[in-house]
Amino acid sequence: MLNIKILMILLCTLLFSACGTPGPMQQVNGPFHTNSFDTLVLSHIKDDSKEILYKKETRMFKNGNFVRKGIFVLTKKAVYLVNWNKKKLEYIVSFKLSMNEVLYPRAKSMSNNRFNKIKVLMIADYEANQHSLKISNANKVVKIIDDLLDK
Repeated sequence: MLNIKILMILLCTLLFSACGTPGPMQQVNGPFHTNSFDTLVLSHIKDDSKEILYKKETRMFKNGNFVRKGIFVLTKKAVYLVNWNKKKLEYIVSFKLSMNEVLYPRAKSMSNNRFNKIKVLMIADYEANQHSLKISNANKVVKIIDDLLDK
């Protein structure tokens, strides 16, 4: 009888704890892992893009210094870093670099503050800034951007 009571308490605890987890709208990166992400982001960046070519959670560095965390978004027209605003339930563009401002993209390794090498996508602009984004498959993104710049 005691085992049944303990089992019931454990079962109820398990059921109620699952209800207490935050949904995607309350996560740090919002609904990034849902089907609505592309639609939400495209509606806020307003560059007339029809699709997102690449997206990835990342950290951004400018000229080697950490700037912020966010979600890297690549469209045919620009490179973005977006951040989720939990209060407004929308993505805010915290960085934008139009394709006509991109001098060149490169995949490279970079040391972070902990003396670890990390793989980054480095994008140089015409103002001599180097925007680096921690992306494990940076070579793939370099190819996409190079193809867009060749058009």
